Amino acid sequence: MIWSRFYNLKISARFLWDESSDLVRMQELYQNPRLTMIGPISEDNVKVFGSLTYYLTLPFVAIFKFSPVGAAYATAFFGVLTVILLILVFRKLKTPIPLATIFVLLLTSYPLLQSARWAWNPHFVPFWQALGLLSFISWGNVGIFLSGLFFGLTIHHHYYALFAVIGFGLIVAWKKELRLKKIFLYLLGLGMAISPFVLFDLTHPPGLFFSRMLAFGHISNQGGAFNATTVWNNLINTPLKFTNYLSGSNQILGIIILILSILNILKLKKDENQKLILVVISQFLGLALISGRVDDHYLLPAVIFYYLWIIGSYKKSVISKILVYILIISGIIAMPGLINRNNWETNIKASEDITNYVISKCQTDCKKYNLAVLSSPDMNTKGRRYRDLLKLSNIELATIDDYSGLKGAFFVSYDDWENLKKDPSYEIDNYRNLEPTEIKYISNSKWIVYFFEQK
Repeated sequence: MIWSRFYNLKISARFLWDESSDLVRMQELYQNPRLTMIGPISEDNVKVFGSLTYYLTLPFVAIFKFSPVGAAYATAFFGVLTVILLILVFRKLKTPIPLATIFVLLLTSYPLLQSARWAWNPHFVPFWQALGLLSFISWGNVGIFLSGLFFGLTIHHHYYALFAVIGFGLIVAWKKELRLKKIFLYLLGLGMAISPFVLFDLTHPPGLFFSRMLAFGHISNQGGAFNATTVWNNLINTPLKFTNYLSGSNQILGIIILILSILNILKLKKDENQKLILVVISQFLGLALISGRVDDHYLLPAVIFYYLWIIGSYKKSVISKILVYILIISGIIAMPGLINRNNWETNIKASEDITNYVISKCQTDCKKYNLAVLSSPDMNTKGRRYRDLLKLSNIELATIDDYSGLKGAFFVSYDDWENLKKDPSYEIDNYRNLEPTEIKYISNSKWIVYFFEQK
């Protein structure tokens, strides 16, 4: 378990500008402590994030002196805790399947493994869901309140988790016995969790959370997603995207899982366990109505409930048994590629090596140098992740548009110099007819750094 979450993170964990900008914000929070549940506003100024991810991650990042691997270790740690909490949930529920089989399913689960090896806000959602489920089945009325609180905290990591929160609310209200009391306790916990966003909107009109979400303002910059065609396409495509996600992007197994899941729903239509699929359906419907596109992490809030559904019906349906083992097999197939991944999106060590090389060359005069990433799969040509790593060391390069009249420049690329100098980007105009002062090949990666220094 620990090995699957922690092994090779410095090479295989994703590290792009989302993750690097989070490191900068965490350093600011560390140097200027303040307790707030409201985090940064997105760069397009259309949504506000929570700070909860930073509080969970910061102790690890500080221990590792703000190296990106600290954030990856934090996510892995909570990924391990998530599986432990889920094992406790299944044990408490006395599910009709050996705990060893459940453990293997959770160990090899592609969504849970991927989210435990990638330091990103949405990937903490399963931890709070697992804690909420354990509370709900363990501690009576207090547990119902805590489940509302913990499920509400998932929204701090990604606002699309709201749809799973609504779906679980339907489960809370499933039985008529003490229904109003249960709903009240759940909503009380949920209200406490989201109160920072409510207060923010009330004190910062017109607001950046509920007002924008309800008005679909956060979608307007994504092409106006709320139209009948998009909704219909999402309704049709989202279930297959979900099963592809469960299978680790194995399209054949994804189709098989989808077909078997539909057959299982029909087979178990009168079974009490069917209520668990409400959370999955709620997530699908919410995304279909609100989102212009459906990415994997939008579907993550539905994953645990899908597992609960098939495990709960394990003895009642041979289809559920087949699904459990297909998911285990697909996870085992996908695991090596996930833990050994080394490409332009990953390799923290390479990013740190590039940054350290820049520092070694520009030393105390870095504002007279600039950097660009060209002729590579990385479309962020300004090198945001390297600039953020430099900022952590209080080092700044020239402004992102200034590439003339400088003392030198660094060009980070996948290509050799003969091809790179043909790149049409303006950043390299003043250097394409020169020869690099020095070429640095970054070990265990395809990255090459071309350093130019004006004589």
